[in-house]
Amino acid sequence: HAWWTCDARYRFFGGKLAIGFVGSGELLITAGMFGERFTWLRWGDVVIDPGPLRTRAQVAAGLADEPPIAAVVCTHFHEEHIGNAAWLAKRDGVRLIGSTRTLESVRRPEIVPEGRRILMGQPVVETDVTLEQATTLIRTPESLFQVIDASGHCDGHLALYEAEHGILFAGDAFLHELYTSPNCDSDARVWIATLERFASLNVRTLIGAHGCV
Repeated sequence: HAWWTCDARYRFFGGKLAIGFVGSGELLITAGMFGERFTWLRWGDVVIDPGPLRTRAQVAAGLADEPPIAAVVCTHFHEEHIGNAAWLAKRDGVRLIGSTRTLESVRRPEIVPEGRRILMGQPVVETDVTLEQATTLIRTPESLFQVIDASGHCDGHLALYEAEHGILFAGDAFLHELYTSPNCDSDARVWIATLERFASLNVRTLIGAHGCV
């Protein structure tokens, strides 16, 4: 699937939802190991988790003919989610929204392990970016999300629920093919509580950050 979808973009809901798949030779190794693809997501005027630094040119190309955006949102702080976030927010002059934990990593990116750095790239500091801590709602001219606590995969993970259409942008809080918890702050009990929280919502479409729909 990673080969077939790499560099592809799919639109749904009359074009309001765009899912862009990105990749490279290195990331195809990861896809083969874990069944995970790499994406950028767009709902209305919001871009969600715009991919790892290594895919920046692909993300830029995928968004080139998209309408202007109002915000970039990151579900959590891992490098394949924040790698292009501050760059995109700065480029387009919009705010970057995330949890306190995520914004800390945007301000001062952690040095990622060598293997992950080779595969996905080391996030770098971008100055002059407007950072905004997520609250219970994220509102833009075209979009309205409820912010859902989605910890378990890591600290400070959030999900976005678009109630009108019943869409849940779950980030990595829902892993569809292979459950992995390589992070020291992963907590299975907290993760189960997150999935129970998801189950209480009227979700008609769930979208993960690694190609799961």
